[in-house]
Amino acid sequence: YAAEMDNGIKIQAGLGYQVRERTGVEDQEDTFGSFTMEWPSGFNATFSAGERNTAGDYYYVQVGYKADFFSFGTTAMAIDFYSGSDAVTNGDDSETIGIGIVQNFDKQNIEAYFGYRSYDYSDNSATTYQDADSYIIGARWSF
Repeated sequence: YAAEMDNGIKIQAGLGYQVRERTGVEDQEDTFGSFTMEWPSGFNATFSAGERNTAGDYYYVQVGYKADFFSFGTTAMAIDFYSGSDAVTNGDDSETIGIGIVQNFDKQNIEAYFGYRSYDYSDNSATTYQDADSYIIGARWSF
């Protein structure tokens, strides 16, 4: 579903359901959906959630902002959070939080970007997992 309301708010939403029949084991059923809103002010938000009957569930939320701080192009910023459980084994938990920024350079058709993400995973086993961090920096040139 996609629509733009009279006040300029844009909405997109999707819902999915899938069944995978498997011989000798329980059928796998996935249910998931997402909802996004973008306001004329530049603020935007997304929520997504889903579950698999044989392997847990998750939810994801992101909030962002787009603005023309500079004359050479739009700047977009966002922060997001993901939480999942029982995805690999019963009782496991995973979380990630991230931030990102994209700067457009309109005349040059370039997007420069930077992102940071922190990861956390735990389960009921005796194994201890280290938290992890990742960074990304780069640019995309369209021609």
